[in-house]
Amino acid sequence: VSWGASYLVKSNDFTSSKDLFNGRYRALTQVTLTPTPKLGIALTYGRHNSDGLPRWAGTGSDNSSFPFVYLLTASYRNFPAGTGINRIGANVNDFGLGVRYQATKQITVGGWFGYSMATAVDNAQFAGGANEGDDARIMYWAAGMKVQDLGRRGNQLGFLVGMPPKVIDNDYTAGEDTSTSYHFELTYRHRINNRVYLQPGFYFVTSPGHVAGAAARAVGGARPRLDRRARNGPCRRTAARGGRGRQPP
Repeated sequence: VSWGASYLVKSNDFTSSKDLFNGRYRALTQVTLTPTPKLGIALTYGRHNSDGLPRWAGTGSDNSSFPFVYLLTASYRNFPAGTGINRIGANVNDFGLGVRYQATKQITVGGWFGYSMATAVDNAQFAGGANEGDDARIMYWAAGMKVQDLGRRGNQLGFLVGMPPKVIDNDYTAGEDTSTSYHFELTYRHRINNRVYLQPGFYFVTSPGHVAGAAARAVGGARPRLDRRARNGPCRRTAARGGRGRQPP
C-alpha cells in the first residue's frame, strides 16, 4: 500500500490565509493498492476551486469544460474582458478509480473511472444563467489492453475505448449534455531496431463533444519514435554474459 497527497494554490499573496485556502487551489490524495504483483488499484480523491475552468477542461464536452457558463448578449460582450462569457466559479469534488492487471507475460488490461461533483459558488450576472448552489455531475471512463512483443520482440499493440468527460446531470439544464460520445483508439508500435520505432494509429470518435447529430470523426497517422535508452544496450548484454567482451588494456 502506498499513499500520496498534494496541495497546489494559485495566488499572488502567499502570506494571506484567505488566498491560500479560499482562492484557486487544488488538493489531491491517492491510495495505491497492490494485492498481488500482477494487480494494481488506485483510489483517488481531489478537490479544487475553479474560476469556471475545471481541471479536465478541453478533454470532453464544452459543457464539462464550463458546466455553469452563460453566454452574454451582444450588448454585454465587454464582461468579462470582451469574451462574452460569464464563467461562474465552482467547488469541485473529484473521485477516481484506476485498475491495472497483467493477465499474462504479454497481455495487460486496465482502465479508469472518474466522477466529479461541481457546485456553483456565484450567481450569473444576468437572468437565465446558473445560480449559486447549482450542482453538476460529470463522468468519464476508459478501458484498454496492450499486447507486448506481438510479432516481434519490442512490438506492442494497444486498444482503448472510453467516454470523454460528460455532464450527466446539471441543475442548470442548459449545461447538461444530451448525447454520448465514445472514443476508440488502436495503435501499433513496430520496432525497426533497438533505437527506432514506427507507431501507426487509428482514432474514431462518435458524436464529438457529446453533441447530438454531430458527425463521427476518424483520424489515422503514424509517427517515428527514437528510444535513447537503448544506446548502451549491447554493452549491458555483454556484461550480462559475464563480460566476455574485449577488456581495456
